[in-house]
Amino acid sequence: MYSYKLISQDDKFDPAAAYGALQHHEKLNGSGYPQKLKGSQITQDAKILSVADVYDALTSERPFRDRLEPYEAMKIIISGNGTLFYPNVVSAFVKVMSLYPVESFVKLSSGELAIVTRSSKKSAMMPVVRVIIDISGNKVRDSEEIDLNYDTRYISGPISRTSELLRG
Repeated sequence: MYSYKLISQDDKFDPAAAYGALQHHEKLNGSGYPQKLKGSQITQDAKILSVADVYDALTSERPFRDRLEPYEAMKIIISGNGTLFYPNVVSAFVKVMSLYPVESFVKLSSGELAIVTRSSKKSAMMPVVRVIIDISGNKVRDSEEIDLNYDTRYISGPISRTSELLRG
């Protein structure tokens, strides 16, 4: 409410910015705050900000919990699709960010460990990666980028920054 008041009183800001600040904690099903708005009562900007805000909160270190890996944050957002978040916004967010966001660590079907370097417009599940640990557990330097849309390998799962990666 305080942010809304500040922004709406400043002529430099578009009124949509003020409503985005006011409503970005509102949820599709009315379970959000401060006004418990739902459906079409929430502005489009706030719908978009809501998903971005949750993703940022989940992937940031907090005093009361560790940050989540990007893949885990995406799973939470996707699980709220249609109840907490608007399907068209979640769909656009996943397409832009990818199911495996840039800098996520993944295990490939070959046993190699890789880092995601770019998302793919073709498939949210098949980003562009760079192998960092080979199947023998050796660190790989200067590997080429691999577009998984055009490779026989695929992501078998995400890995945390501290687990398998540090063992390699």
